[in-house]
Amino acid sequence: MSEPSPVTSVYRTVATSMAPIDSFELEDQDVDFDGIRLKWNRVEIPSYGADEQPLLYMIEMNEPPLDEWRPIVSGLPTTRYRVTDLVPDRDYHFRVRALSSYGVSPPSYTLPVSYRRPLPGPSRVLSEYPQIVYDESDALQLAWQPPKISSHEPIRYRVELQAPPSLAWKPLATGIPDTRYPIRGLGPSRDYMFRVVPETRAGTLEPLPPVSLTSLPAPRTFLPSQPEILDYKPDSFMLSWRRPYVDTHLPVMYRIEMQEPPSLDWRPLVSDVADTRYHVTGLQPSRDYSFRIVPYSGSDYWEPLPPVTLTSMPVKPRFRPHEPTITPFGDDSIKLSWKPADIPMYQRTPVPIRYIVDMRTLPSYDWTPLTRNILDTSYIVKGLSPLKEYQFRVRPQTDYGIGEPTMPVTFYRKPEIQGDFKFPPKVTYSIELQDRPGVGPWTPFLTGITGTNYQVTGLRPDREYFFRVRGHVGDIFGEPSAPVFLTHRAGPPKMPNEQPYISEMNPNSVHLQWRAVQLPSKITDYAPVTYRLEVQELPRSDWVILVDGIPHTDFHVTNLHPDREYNFRVRAINKYGYSEPTPLVQIRRRAVPPRMPKDEPMIYDIGHGSLMLSWRPADVPHYLSESPVTYTIYVQEPHSTTWRPLYRRIPYTSYHVTNLNPDRDYCFRVQAENQYGVSQPTNTVRLTRLSDFRSPIDIPEISEFDDTRSSLMLRWKPKQMAPFAGKPLKYHIESWEPVKRTWRSLARDIPDTSYRLTGLSPENDYILRVRAQAESALSEPSYPISTSRYRTKTPITRPQLFDVDSDSVRLSWQPYAGTITPRRYRLELRESSVPDWRPVTTDIYGTTHKVTGLKPKQDYEFRVRGITEKGPTDYVYSVPLHRRSVIPRMPLAGVDVVNVDDDYVDLSWRMVDIPAYSADDKPLAFLIEAQQLPRYDWLPVASGISDTSYRVKNLQRNQDYVFRIRGEYPSGLSQPSQHVPVYRRPIRPGVPITRPEIIDEDATSARLRWQRVYTPPYRHSEPISYQIEQQEAPHRNWRPLARGITMTEHTITDLMPKKDYLFRIRAESQNGDISAPTPPISYYKSPTQSPRIPRKTVDYKMFEQDFSVPSRCYVDHLTTFSKYKVVDSGGFQN
Repeated sequence: MSEPSPVTSVYRTVATSMAPIDSFELEDQDVDFDGIRLKWNRVEIPSYGADEQPLLYMIEMNEPPLDEWRPIVSGLPTTRYRVTDLVPDRDYHFRVRALSSYGVSPPSYTLPVSYRRPLPGPSRVLSEYPQIVYDESDALQLAWQPPKISSHEPIRYRVELQAPPSLAWKPLATGIPDTRYPIRGLGPSRDYMFRVVPETRAGTLEPLPPVSLTSLPAPRTFLPSQPEILDYKPDSFMLSWRRPYVDTHLPVMYRIEMQEPPSLDWRPLVSDVADTRYHVTGLQPSRDYSFRIVPYSGSDYWEPLPPVTLTSMPVKPRFRPHEPTITPFGDDSIKLSWKPADIPMYQRTPVPIRYIVDMRTLPSYDWTPLTRNILDTSYIVKGLSPLKEYQFRVRPQTDYGIGEPTMPVTFYRKPEIQGDFKFPPKVTYSIELQDRPGVGPWTPFLTGITGTNYQVTGLRPDREYFFRVRGHVGDIFGEPSAPVFLTHRAGPPKMPNEQPYISEMNPNSVHLQWRAVQLPSKITDYAPVTYRLEVQELPRSDWVILVDGIPHTDFHVTNLHPDREYNFRVRAINKYGYSEPTPLVQIRRRAVPPRMPKDEPMIYDIGHGSLMLSWRPADVPHYLSESPVTYTIYVQEPHSTTWRPLYRRIPYTSYHVTNLNPDRDYCFRVQAENQYGVSQPTNTVRLTRLSDFRSPIDIPEISEFDDTRSSLMLRWKPKQMAPFAGKPLKYHIESWEPVKRTWRSLARDIPDTSYRLTGLSPENDYILRVRAQAESALSEPSYPISTSRYRTKTPITRPQLFDVDSDSVRLSWQPYAGTITPRRYRLELRESSVPDWRPVTTDIYGTTHKVTGLKPKQDYEFRVRGITEKGPTDYVYSVPLHRRSVIPRMPLAGVDVVNVDDDYVDLSWRMVDIPAYSADDKPLAFLIEAQQLPRYDWLPVASGISDTSYRVKNLQRNQDYVFRIRGEYPSGLSQPSQHVPVYRRPIRPGVPITRPEIIDEDATSARLRWQRVYTPPYRHSEPISYQIEQQEAPHRNWRPLARGITMTEHTITDLMPKKDYLFRIRAESQNGDISAPTPPISYYKSPTQSPRIPRKTVDYKMFEQDFSVPSRCYVDHLTTFSKYKVVDSGGFQN
């Protein structure tokens, strides 16, 4: 029988789905540097029948490492083509597409071609293992030696690349005739593995052992290395390190930080070090130290270098991660070499390092010590079997113990091809699967595979798998390959390790917010995420599910008990499971009484049997603004230890006390109260009768106001009192500063008993007092007097409120001495939101009256006028009754952030005009409060600010803050202004954006909101605009949706009702620089996804009964619910 004819093929298997092309390869394996010939085969499949138009072809090419494909020829009627005009010493990738009446098919598999001239041989002897070396042009090359085979067939090589963490080998170049290959286009911070596969006409040989490239070899690239300790002495040493690999023209400075164990705090030792060496002195021989170097340039601080430790404790040696090197010496011996081990910490007493060599004979897993106490870094192993393969490793050892071993290195026995070449028998493959990696059994997944690749489908994205392959010829099965690991592509969400943020709190409710889930880069299935809110009611220790299925990142909890404490935490849930909970946030008791300052009340405007008493307002938490605070004046008379209430439930911080005996002494103090309790009393103030008052000055009097009320004449009378009697006196006038709570000097060394004060504000009230000075003796001050009692033109005083109740209040007033006393009085009131006054009663013959029938939550104003024989008098100033603990009016248009730096922020605000009821309705000063996120309590940072701008200092660099402004009034604090956030921590490094979220949505639109982050350098004067990008599933490309957005909110319209979208945001500076994007914001609308509940604040009332632990598991594993649920102690409710 003769030899067979050449084979002919009918291809029915496509290389790429829907592409009628297979067997795309080089027609001539010998490289012709004038061009290359490509050939491919057409696959006869039904969609390309003979009765249709003939197929044409198009060839595309790209040049690694670029990913751009460009066509080089189109409309080819044949399955061969010669590519010319190629540039030598470059790599190329080719692929083919089919052209038909239906359009363009997907491309075929990529054919890599190395179009390089042979390079000169190496200048030194190479081992049989590939090596990465430098060529004459100082470029990296992969070099190897040809395998030893008995045939003289020409050998070509295929170079394959592996980029961890991926375990797949990808062809980098094929048909290489030389034993060298240049390496280009690699990322500087990536790790790579290379291997060389020899190929002959008879088939593919075993790949050469792989070689790793962890970085470009030094000194071309600098990797952060540990500093070195030189010239060691017991109390000093020289610290040396390497300069970071940055622009050589960029100045780099260093900060040296020190750590003294057991403390974990790093504290600066020295800064602004320009050299890469520093002499450290002042060490204690008995202490341990750690040092690290922080490089920086200007205000940009980089990651610190690895720390170096100086210790006197015993430390085990260690190896840097590497494999020992094997050099064969015949068939039965090798030379094993390794890098020296080091001590992780510099020891004050050096110890020698010895080595242990371990060996195991494959396929055994047991390691056997081969030799011990080796002082060198190499060892010759003899007596090996020529038919066995071995693995070796090395362990370091000192007197203090044995360190971790090196990575094992394998000594392979290379097979030789002997005799004539024959076509190998047909080999098929089977894939085995392990569903629970390392635990479950290996099960056959697919058998009878003729090729060397297969698309595995039907896997669960939330599961992890091991795969391995077996080859078999007929009924003979080979050993399985090493397993390859497939991590899960979807899984339970991960919550940021941050507490929930309390944006608003009241005695019986709280509004919680939290950050959205984090999406790991390996996750490919963006399943919809909802949130679960859990509560712990102290002092109980069990956690109970409060509400489930929250579709957004905030929730409003109501009906809390003000006198109880709670802990809250949040979990994220998707269809694959639930996350770990966030750190808890604690809600302390809200039912607290007011806190009264310990200052003494002030006594002024003393008259015949009367006086004015004023005090500082009580402090109450901001969440108790709905609980009104009232005050009670207590009095104690001489020779009595009993304090009796004089006036109860006064809503203001001053009161006109009457019906006193001028010949008696009194003591006064004030207490505050709200619905939750009574405060401690203030310190006691004593009123001494005027005859016993120890001051050489009588009570001053005010007269002669000018027309503009900007000046007045102050007069007083001296009294004969030692040591001021018979001596020339000079006088000092002082004015009370109500905001600073101090007395300020207005005039000094006045020789007369009268003085004109000028430059006064007509709208302000002043409290004045006088002191006498004789030589070096300064007297006690006189009793103070206010200007308000002299400025009024009405015959009666402004009404006062006391005995305030939910539906009633008492008013009192007094006629001024020296005026016509009214025969009766008329009282009127109005609600604060209504401009019209209505009479309460017109015939009041006394100076007090009780008003009833009031609404408990309504604010009121009252005014009084007298009725004399000549007719009605003018109305006095009205007096308001507020039902809350703060003044509701705040005349601010808003708070702006003007400038931000590392440790300060400049705030500015604007006043607006509002109708004022009286002169004291305008704030005396301003108070700035700050919230240090994620804490919810507001703390005062600055008070008594008279201007409308302020610089808040001593801020932490990476801390987020929220600021707001209050007005300081004589009667208390106003409502706060709208808060302004100052975020310092971006959601992603380099992106000045945080907290992106969807705040509102409907069937065809969604409203996005985000916050600006003040990242250094802080350039608030330069405006930042924003760009929104959109991705439509299942496509992967992002397209710009809106640009030039100056606000931090934007509405996206024209969305498809049943499509899924992803959005992300970029920041754009004025000069056109665009930041990296934020993580995607999901917007799911397709029917396959869980329905998205429109964003709204959901109120939930906590149950009155005690919580109990459910009898089932804490959360059902891998369970989600499609509807919104609220959970009580009995389980779920739909």
